[in-house]
Amino acid sequence: MLFSLFLKRVVLFNLLKLILIVSIIIYRLLSSSINKNYKVPELDVPSSYDIPSTAQAEIQSGRDGSNSIYWDDKSMYELTAEDVIGKRFASLEEATDFYKKYSKIMGFSVRIYDGRRDTNGAPIMKHWVCSREGERDKKYIEHTNRIREPRAITRVNCRAAFRVNLDKESKTWVARSFVPKHSHELAADFETQFLRSHRMVKDSDNALANSMQTVGIKTSQIMDFFVNQAGGYDNLGFGLKDLYNNLDNKRRSMILETDSEAALAYLNAKADMDPDFFCKYSIDEENRLANLFWADSIARLDYSYFGDVLAFDSTYKTNEYGKPLVILLGVNNHYATSYFGCAILTDETVETYTWVLKTFLCAMNNRKPISIVTDGDRAMRKAIKKVVPEARHRLCIWHLQRNAQSNLKLHEFVRQIDRALRRTRNNNLGHNFKTKHSIPMISTHLPSLEKHAAGVYTQKLFYKVRKQIYKEGQFILLSNVTLLDIQVYTLTRHLEAKKKWTVVYYLKEQHFECSCKKFESIGIPCPHLFCVMKHMHVSEIPASLINKRWTMDVKVYKQSLMPLESQSKDVLNNFRYGSLNAEFNEISFYASKSDAAYWKLKSHLAQLKSEIKELRTCDNGDTDRPCSAEKKARIVKDPLVVKTKGAPSTKFNKGVNTRKCGYCKQDGHTARKCPSKNGHVTSVDNFARPLNSFKKFIWYGKIGIICIIFF
Repeated sequence: MLFSLFLKRVVLFNLLKLILIVSIIIYRLLSSSINKNYKVPELDVPSSYDIPSTAQAEIQSGRDGSNSIYWDDKSMYELTAEDVIGKRFASLEEATDFYKKYSKIMGFSVRIYDGRRDTNGAPIMKHWVCSREGERDKKYIEHTNRIREPRAITRVNCRAAFRVNLDKESKTWVARSFVPKHSHELAADFETQFLRSHRMVKDSDNALANSMQTVGIKTSQIMDFFVNQAGGYDNLGFGLKDLYNNLDNKRRSMILETDSEAALAYLNAKADMDPDFFCKYSIDEENRLANLFWADSIARLDYSYFGDVLAFDSTYKTNEYGKPLVILLGVNNHYATSYFGCAILTDETVETYTWVLKTFLCAMNNRKPISIVTDGDRAMRKAIKKVVPEARHRLCIWHLQRNAQSNLKLHEFVRQIDRALRRTRNNNLGHNFKTKHSIPMISTHLPSLEKHAAGVYTQKLFYKVRKQIYKEGQFILLSNVTLLDIQVYTLTRHLEAKKKWTVVYYLKEQHFECSCKKFESIGIPCPHLFCVMKHMHVSEIPASLINKRWTMDVKVYKQSLMPLESQSKDVLNNFRYGSLNAEFNEISFYASKSDAAYWKLKSHLAQLKSEIKELRTCDNGDTDRPCSAEKKARIVKDPLVVKTKGAPSTKFNKGVNTRKCGYCKQDGHTARKCPSKNGHVTSVDNFARPLNSFKKFIWYGKIGIICIIFF
């Protein structure tokens, strides 16, 4: 009985297995037959759901100013060859605009098929076709040994076309051919954003995108901004890849012969506007840019006031070439960062750091700092002992702030540093404004000393001094001994009688010294000194205890305003664009609140735009690129990629962890470029893959059927 039941189940299982195999074979045969007999459908007009309403068409084409789907009092969806052939256009641009508008509304992309010119080079004929015209060459279709996946086929022998010829007598362009019929399905209104001929970044959008990229906004975020402004992707007119390509082309157009030349040209332009601008660079044997140092007039002036302490550190991998960036900085009277100069180095050796220090001292009129703070690099330490042996070398306990973005070209990198400097200096101007136009509240138990400190120190330093006044209440004066013209004060702290501090006051010099050495190290009075001042009934902080570098009078802040006409062309264009953009932004805000205001502004803008385009001169280049006669005979080449310090990376350890071929398991190549993988093996391999998948499918099917039968 059990054996009979088992036998029936085995037979049933094999029968199901056979049915499954036969079904798969029949399905594959039918699929192959269908693919061979498949023909592209011939479509005369787009389907009904492809045709947007009038309102949809107006919204869709609103960004480029075409607010109508009608041409010559007839809907573009109904245009025939009789309606177009023989029509005249005032210019070639007008004919181009007509067919582009028509193709966008209908839902297809166009391309130039042919064009002719006369003996003088002037155009006399232009022929456009649908982008799906023609067919791919058979040699590309029948190619078997492919390395890469072929592109999808888009050409389907579409006959749609439009041709115009120049009538020399009337100087107008006459439509000689117009074929509206297509052999493929047209794109829906929400799909026109993907049509290649209608994806274009306008000049106005390009200017705004460049302004946003200049301040460090990512391209993807710029794209999100445009999408939000346009009301959706389908109203924008270009994609993310188009924006990337356009910004990249703009960046390439700004570069001269080399990236290094572009960076030096930018610094030379700054030197033209700043007479005290300092820049020095060196080149190697191959005429490549090696080391570069620059400091503007503000940096050199700040060093004259606050150059007693110099801090610098190298930031790794901040540019495309891996060259270390060195920012030389200090602390100003607001206890904020003050930049003294920047350098991009070829390496991190003793010789390179020596070059930086010597160049820096040359720019600062050979004034040497009292103390230098570094991160403890050995090469840096040796260079300091060699160039500034008398300076006190200290190790920093904090990392210098990295303001420059990473993976940038040496001209973009220089611009980013320049923007970081402007941002920091503007913050310092804000600190100075708060100090001048606000008075801190008096809150300590020594109001006269605190009030005097508020009138002497900058605001941020005042708060540090006030903390010392608060701490003064913890100390007790034990003794006061006078020896000739010297007074010695001994202090202790409440509940810490064993700890003692000594303050010495020199009567003739009116000079104070404390055993804690806080004033000598930081430059502000310690709580022990305030305790002695209280004992002496002093109402103001003695002049010997006021370090001038922390006072509000140490530096006179002046904003050097240059006439707009003397600025560079890029700066002048950006200023004009920003000024007009602000005005139009306000007008657009009010006009968007009502239909009447919106359409009124649209009508005025259409007329104004055509007038402004006529005023635009032909020689308004976007960059200040010099002509060939002004270029240097010796071009500075781009530097090589620098291997920075630290753990060695795999790219410098050739032969370690290299990729292996997935087919033959050998080193030095991948499976796509395997030499042992010829055409025969490739075909067998391509056949084996679906066969193995089919075996797995059968195996999993067996397991499933067994589970169904027994459970």
